[in-house]
Amino acid sequence: MLYELEYINKDGEYDYIDVDFDANFYRESTGIGSYEYWGFKGYDKGEDYYSCDDVRWDRSLYTDEQNAIIEKHLEENYEKIEDLLIEDHSKPDF
Repeated sequence: MLYELEYINKDGEYDYIDVDFDANFYRESTGIGSYEYWGFKGYDKGEDYYSCDDVRWDRSLYTDEQNAIIEKHLEENYEKIEDLLIEDHSKPDF
């Protein structure tokens, strides 16, 4: 997912870095599957959803200074970026 990172550079001006974040995605479910409760048998399908971990980018495309900025931004905005990655991954490919 291409992400535009805004930061303040050494001169005190706004600057931008385009970062292509990637992650490992997992399809999970809230369902418990087959169950039996006091003689009643049922199946709980639940809801499917995606989750992700190991958010990363290709560090070789950026300078050490840019990588430090990206790392700091990712630490401060991890949940937001994770949500954007999941939203982007959940879109159908047409």
